[in-house]
Amino acid sequence: MTGRHPDLLKLRDLHAAMDRAVLDVHGRTDIQPRSEFILDYEDDDTPGQPSRRKKPWRYRWPDEIRDEVLGRLLELNAQRAKEEALAGATAGAAPRNRRHVFVLGGAAGTRLTCAVLPAG
Repeated sequence: MTGRHPDLLKLRDLHAAMDRAVLDVHGRTDIQPRSEFILDYEDDDTPGQPSRRKKPWRYRWPDEIRDEVLGRLLELNAQRAKEEALAGATAGAAPRNRRHVFVLGGAAGTRLTCAVLPAG
């Protein structure tokens, strides 16, 4: 199956629609996700020899979009943790050990799709 196969093109369209829907439901209409083929690199930690080793091409969000989404998820997590701590303190209850889970993944690790799921 090639990268231009109709089934792969349809899958990419479905992922794009899912990305848009998840961002929209969380009020992130200012983020315009777009995926593209990006050749990733991995730093080689060989002492005394700075080099970069090529990794496969990946169809994913560019780093700036991914970093923006992850940064906002971290801010949201901190905000919710603070709200839960305040709610527990004002109710006189012991703080509950709750956390929010971020689901980041996609087909064969080639996509970044984000959702904030309620803890519980």
